[in-house]
Amino acid sequence: MVVFVFDLSVGISIEDLVEFEKKIGGLQNVIVLGSKADLVTDKNPMEKMREEMQKIHSLGLSRTFKFDVVSVLRESDKALILEWICSYSRNPTIDYGAVISQVRHFEELNKAMGFMLACREEFSRGIGAEFIALSLKEALLCVQRVLGKSYDDDVLDRVFKEFCLGK
Repeated sequence: MVVFVFDLSVGISIEDLVEFEKKIGGLQNVIVLGSKADLVTDKNPMEKMREEMQKIHSLGLSRTFKFDVVSVLRESDKALILEWICSYSRNPTIDYGAVISQVRHFEELNKAMGFMLACREEFSRGIGAEFIALSLKEALLCVQRVLGKSYDDDVLDRVFKEFCLGK
């Protein structure tokens, strides 16, 4: 689920449209929110929102997006957003993937994936388990850094000893 929020009192900028088209346009489950609806004085906020949505549709995107106007001053708007998020999370057709919000986490998980792919390659070439275990250990360390947990080498040594790797 992606929530695209822009300042309705100012309108969608060219930069916002470029970002929308580049990063959001092809995604499903997009909600477009015009915030600061209370600051729109020249016309009805929903009328202004429809005009802003026309800018998004002018990008050539063929589908429609769920949209509304919100203001932090209205409690009902907070409840509306929460309900949208909750209804999305209850959808049984959703593919629940991980959300990675930190560049460092993304990099560590990419490294972990690289080590796992190396393990698969080493296994297919018939390389000994003790060598594959080294790549597995590196992948585990990457994931531990993402989770903020670390286990000392004694735990890994005990696991490797109990599984009798290399025999």
